Amino acid sequence: MDISLNGSGIFEDVGVLFISVLPTPELMGLQAAVDEVALANGVSPSEHAYNPHISIARLSQELIGRRSSIALFNQMSFALREFCQRLPDRHFRATEMMLFGSVVGRYPRAPELSVSDDA
Repeated sequence: MDISLNGSGIFEDVGVLFISVLPTPELMGLQAAVDEVALANGVSPSEHAYNPHISIARLSQELIGRRSSIALFNQMSFALREFCQRLPDRHFRATEMMLFGSVVGRYPRAPELSVSDDA
């Protein structure tokens, strides 16, 4: 399946920074097939329209909706968009697809880093 990066954005309601992917008939067909299997197994469909993307970062629940956090995400989205535009080739062929979920707080946090003048 051919994948084309198509910019970046933020899902503000869930605090996710992402790279958007150009929706193709093949990709949309895959999404429809996944929805069909999910429905057959009792999983309710999403209330949001499908937006093909690659998640890059996620805010913790307590930061979602805070003005300072959204401003930071907007800055990150702008930097990510510029990064994507500088890529020599924004297209690639995906040979495998993996579906997974992430749960905020499920994994240990990375240790805090500090800088000292002792170096």
